[in-house]
Amino acid sequence: MIISFIINIFISILTIIAITMSVTGFKFMYGHEPYPELIGVPIYSYYTVQSNVFMGIVSFVFANREFQIFRGRKNDIPLVYYIFKMVATVAISLTFFVVFAIFGFMTKGGHIPLLRNSYLFFHFLIPVMSILNYVIFEKTNIELTFFVIMIIGVDRMILIIESIVLCLIFTVMVYIMSREPIKTLYNYPPRIQERVKTLKEYKDKIPTQENKIVAKIFASILFLIILCVLLRYVNGYKTFLDSFGYGFLLWTIVNLWDVIVLDIIWFCHDKQFVFKGTEDMIDEYHNYWFHIKGFFIGEALALIICSLAGVIIYFFL
Repeated sequence: MIISFIINIFISILTIIAITMSVTGFKFMYGHEPYPELIGVPIYSYYTVQSNVFMGIVSFVFANREFQIFRGRKNDIPLVYYIFKMVATVAISLTFFVVFAIFGFMTKGGHIPLLRNSYLFFHFLIPVMSILNYVIFEKTNIELTFFVIMIIGVDRMILIIESIVLCLIFTVMVYIMSREPIKTLYNYPPRIQERVKTLKEYKDKIPTQENKIVAKIFASILFLIILCVLLRYVNGYKTFLDSFGYGFLLWTIVNLWDVIVLDIIWFCHDKQFVFKGTEDMIDEYHNYWFHIKGFFIGEALALIICSLAGVIIYFFL
């Protein structure tokens, strides 16, 4: 617990330093950066920064509780603290992953510009320290009730690894499909779809509604198969409730990755997804609410897919 306390303090301090650098514009390294470190609030519109700030706050609260235990004022750390720490760790793990697995290959100059000044703290130091601290030094069993029953008896490292692997697989699939945006037309806001359908350039390339339905069914079946194999033969689940619960958790993590990173951060701001003839529809491309609604639709679909996974595992595997 002493090492955990020290690391949590360091994370809190580094977060304050990084925020101060972002707000003041202070730099100790020079060279090209992927986007300007703006002076003031705009920097906090980035998910990568938000996840670090969240981790900084959680680490400070965690360290304060550990300090009270050292002084004999408290006996243990409440379960809710570990829940928030887990959420913060998953969030900052996604930050670490997207920076090194995606942004590093999309940014001019590669990964180096992503590790200059406050980005060094936000993109590398804080995420690495947070992950190591959670996985190695904060040893506590997590026991949650039904809606997070998926974590009962599950090693946290396995949960993080599975989440990252699934997000990576999903990202690769999206990246492959993004090479031909017209094939994913029905994933665009309705007004953009309507405009594209009127453009002669895409007249014979627009997928049919049948193609859309077949693609979604195929994707659902593929995820169902992966989920069943993962839950039964990797995690060892045999009951419906455990399989459904943990499967729903994994689905939600990937769904959050999709809406926050792939949709809002990537799709909404990458010019490669803009169809010729729709360049004036910036507001529609920045229609975040369309993607947020898609998240909730995905959660509803998860209830069906994860229920099927639970039934298949319980009766057939």
